[in-house]
Amino acid sequence: MPLASLTCELEPAFRENGWRETGEVSSILLLHSEANGDFIMSSALIREIKRKYPKAFVTLLVPENSRELAEKSPYVNEVKVRCDSYSFENWQDYVAAFLEELPKILAHRYSLGFTWNEARGANDKLWLYLAGVRERVGYGPYVFEGAEMKPEAKLWYDMLTLAVPRNRGEVLRDSEKALRLLEALTGKTVEDRSLEVWTDEEDEKTATAVLRSLRVRGYRQIYALMPGVSEERRRWPVDRWARLSEAILAREPRTAIVILGGPREQRIAHWLEEELNKNFRGRVVSVAGRLTFRGTAALLKRCQKYLGNDTGAVHLSVAQKVPVLVAYAYPLDLKLYSVSMPVRFAPWGVPAVQVFPKEHRDDCHDIDGPGCSRKDEAHCILGISVETMLYAYEALNMQIAKGAQKPIRFC
Repeated sequence: MPLASLTCELEPAFRENGWRETGEVSSILLLHSEANGDFIMSSALIREIKRKYPKAFVTLLVPENSRELAEKSPYVNEVKVRCDSYSFENWQDYVAAFLEELPKILAHRYSLGFTWNEARGANDKLWLYLAGVRERVGYGPYVFEGAEMKPEAKLWYDMLTLAVPRNRGEVLRDSEKALRLLEALTGKTVEDRSLEVWTDEEDEKTATAVLRSLRVRGYRQIYALMPGVSEERRRWPVDRWARLSEAILAREPRTAIVILGGPREQRIAHWLEEELNKNFRGRVVSVAGRLTFRGTAALLKRCQKYLGNDTGAVHLSVAQKVPVLVAYAYPLDLKLYSVSMPVRFAPWGVPAVQVFPKEHRDDCHDIDGPGCSRKDEAHCILGISVETMLYAYEALNMQIAKGAQKPIRFC
């Protein structure tokens, strides 16, 4: 059935059965569709929705990889794993997967729904509509001067009752984009824009135990180092992290380093641990592959700085109020847009330094992502030298001294 026919068939049925009748907001459906880092960027919106509607029953649908973080949120009543954690070739297959979950979703008769991620934006709009949600809030299309939207594209946005317009040239990070939806709905500015991450007692105990050996030896400053990342183009070389760490440890005798990472980072983390302990024995510990994502969040809360690549651990650090020094693959001679990763995921609310290569290499021009186009290799990011990172580290110390709350760019 074509999309237009689907809405024409369902809308009269929704109205006849009372699904469109106005009233108080008694239940809310929130759709998150991206990775853990993106989920943390949405934490302020989730909190503020519950503050605005404290009596509403809130359901949060997330991909499997975000369930660990979502299930500890004090702002939701129910967490469900999305049935569409995998990509579909067409929207009909998406609908088929959704229909398996539809009876449980429809039982809540949701008053209000939000979708804020862009990766599956069209699918989420369809999801909110098929779920019968009365008020459906999300982003509309990007606004281009003089451009007209194709009729088939307009159908997706017509599924929302409030489609907030976007401007491609506007530089706005993801957490702000999410909060703007609530502000557009209520007409009021959200005052508390801080990010959160939620842990439990077991996570906190594990983090304390992991760091005990360093604390017993009297190290007052513990820095988290993240040499891993999901894409090779965003990986600053591990030997350069080693040289940067050696310089820091030599300058700061009461400082220790804990190396973060998942199971696939264990090999490089082990090498880095052994390399650094040759000259700084007992001052570097790898926990790669030993902690859950929440356990990593609890550990970061006990650290004084984060040093690493542009990955989800940056957002964990920001949520835990930890200053960050981050290496990016985005060359600064390319223009930054609202969809560029250093903008979308910029670390605000803590002292932060974003380090970039000065220029792009070869034909790299991925302005809708990390900047560098060579996905499977470290390429543009090689333009960041160890000396540049050392200067950036000193800049971070100055940002900390000033109590800065927004990032500075360094190259």
